[in-house]
Parts: sequence; structure tokens; C-alpha cells
Amino acid sequence: MLTTFRRRLTLLFAGTTSLILTVIFLIVWVYQNHLYQAQQENLFQNYLLELSNKLEADIHFSDNWLALMEAENRLIIHIEENRVPLFFPGSWEPASSRSELIEKARKKALDEQVDISRPPLTTSMRKTSVMQIEGEKGDIYQAAALLMPSGSTSKALILLQDITEMRQRKLSLGIFFLLLDLAGFAALFLAARLILGRAMQPIAEYQQRQTDFISAASHELRSPLTVIQTSASVIEDDPGQAAAMSRIIRRECSRSGKLIRDLLLLASSDSGTLSRKLEEVEADALLLRLFESYETVCRQKDISLKLHMPDDILPPVLSDPAYLYQLLSILLENAITYGIPPSGKKPVIELSAHQSGRHITLSVTDHGLGIPDEKKEAVFRRFYRGDPSRSKKEHFGLGLSIASELARQLKCRLTVLDTPGGGACFRIELTKTGTSSS
Repeated sequence: MLTTFRRRLTLLFAGTTSLILTVIFLIVWVYQNHLYQAQQENLFQNYLLELSNKLEADIHFSDNWLALMEAENRLIIHIEENRVPLFFPGSWEPASSRSELIEKARKKALDEQVDISRPPLTTSMRKTSVMQIEGEKGDIYQAAALLMPSGSTSKALILLQDITEMRQRKLSLGIFFLLLDLAGFAALFLAARLILGRAMQPIAEYQQRQTDFISAASHELRSPLTVIQTSASVIEDDPGQAAAMSRIIRRECSRSGKLIRDLLLLASSDSGTLSRKLEEVEADALLLRLFESYETVCRQKDISLKLHMPDDILPPVLSDPAYLYQLLSILLENAITYGIPPSGKKPVIELSAHQSGRHITLSVTDHGLGIPDEKKEAVFRRFYRGDPSRSKKEHFGLGLSIASELARQLKCRLTVLDTPGGGACFRIELTKTGTSSS
């Protein structure tokens, strides 16, 4: 679905931008052709004016001058006096027959009521507009004809100019703009594909995480529900087992409830609806409360829980006390579960706090197997179980991911380091009140 959306968005972006580019190229091409055609017509009118002035002034046309005029400007000059053509064979050979082109121009002039084969009916000069003549070989000419009375004589002029090259230039320019447009579309498509691919990568990753999250959550919920269903069936078949099965059902309900609470917290964090109440929190008092809450639990598990506090009273930090306590509890429970030394020695967990500059650092340290460097980021993923001990039924692999989300919500820094001699040390870096957040 996301791939299809990306493809459609790429085509929409590239197509829209390419359409705008095509319109711009088309406008430029039309304007360029119009400008070039206007220049050609102006030059043609100048040639026509020069020849008509010479005719009116009764200046003699030499063959050399006519030949030079024709050859340099790709002209065909046909002059008649009293309907008798001036003997001039022309200085160059057009693609089509010279006489046929002149005859076509003569017929075109008749459409504008300029008949050079008859004497003029008035004493005023008659002239056609600039006409277009097509030859037999695909050659194109612009042409004009004029009829000029001069006393008892009449003079006529048919002038043609080969503009085939201009038409070819128009076509070449159009092909150039078309190729440029296609290249622009290809470049825009590739750029859009690259940019949108990078822009949508976080969305794709988030969608994949959501899919994995739902799949893992469904799997985790299936296990306690299966146990509850089985226990209920046992009670129906053997009422004498009701007490034992009821304890199992209550235990699994408790596990399911904890999982649902964790999932709701993560969902609230993802949607941005997780509410927090920031206030001044005494870090040393919070650590003491945490130590008192878990000292008995650790003693029952034969774990030594130690508390290291500085001699001076720690300054308060700005945080949510409930979420900060939950964050520390998760780290402590993680240390209780996974901080078992491989040598079989008595497990030791250390709670500590120290201040440096404008920060206060709270640490939970164990002396267990530790976390390899390549897995230090992975342990904060949801439902991550990189260690065999994480497959125990009482753990869902959500603890550290919730800790990471809480740290993000509280705007504090959560890191994991190696404990000298083996083990893991989780550190929370908080900012003292009255200082800006790092």
C-alpha cells in the first residue's frame, strides 16, 4: 500500500512539474518561432521595398546585381515590363522549378485581386500581402507580388524567398525542446523517487514497527488467554481443581492486565497523548523511596541492593515524579531479573546518584552477563528478547522500551554502559531546575 502510494505520489509530482515545464517550453518555442518569423518577414519586406523603389525610379537592373541579390538572400526575382519578363535566368536553382514557383505566386496574387498579366486599371500601385508558397519538393517560400503603373508602361514584380531552412529550424527547435522536456521529466521522476523514498522511509519504518508491535502484542496476549481458557475447562471437568485453577486464572489475568497497561502507555506515547505533570522532584528522596520499596524484594531473592548517595543534598530536578519512579523501577526490575553473575556469586545491584555541572545522574548497576555492544540499542526495542532468559513467561520484552519512552517524555537522557568487571549500568541524566535542558 505504501509502495503504491509512493509510486502515485512520484508520478503526480513528476507529471505536474513536467506539465508546467512543457507549457513553459511550448511558450518559449512559439515565441521564438514568432520572433524569428517576424524578423524574416521584415527582411523580406525590406528586399521588396528596395526592389519596388528601384522600379519606381526606373533604375536599370544589372544581371550581376540581381544575381548577387538572389544568391545572398535565397531570393527569386521576376520582373515584367508591359507583361514582358525581364530576361534573367536566376543565379541559383531552387528545389522546385523556378517557373512553377513564379506561376504559383502569380495565381496566389489573383486571389488578392492583383493580376500582373493585365494592364493596371488605376494609376495606384497594387501589392499583395506576404504569401506562402509550397514547392513540389517540400520547399517553402514566402512571396509577394506588386503591379506598378508608370506612365504608358506598367511594371510588375514577383518576389519569392526560400524559407525552408527557417521551417527546418522551427522543427529542430521543437524536437530539441521535446527532448529537453522528456529529459526533464525523467530527471524530475528520478529526483522525486529519491526524495520521496527518503522522506517516506521513516513512515515505512514506523508502519513496520506498528505491524511488528501488533503481531507481537497479539502473540503475547494469546498465551495467557489460552491458559485461562484451559483452566476454565479443567474447572468444568473437575470442580475439585477449582481452587488451583482459580489461582492460575488470577495470575494470568494479572499478567494480561500488566501487558495491556504497558501497551496503553506505549500507544499513548506514540500518539502524543501521554500526559505528564512536571514539578520539582527531590532526586535523593526518590532514590531512598525506591531503595526501601525493593530492599525486601531483593532480600527474598538473595540479592544485595546497595545505595550510594553523595554527602551533600542533591538539588531538585524538573520531572514527573510518578513517571520518573516508574522509569527507575523498570531499570531496577531489569537488573533483578538479568543481573545474575555467571560465576554463581551473590548478585549485587547498586543504586547511585551524583551531580556534575547542571546535571544529576541516577544509575542502576548490576554485575551480571552485561549487554554486548551490538545489542545495546536493540534492548530498547519493543518485545526484544535477545537473551534466552527473556523467554520466561513473566516477561514480555516491553520494560526497557517503556523506559526509553518515559525518558523521551521526561526529556532526560537514558544510556546503557558496561560495568567494569562485567554487567550493565543504566544511567539517567536529568537537568537541575533553573537550568536549560541540554
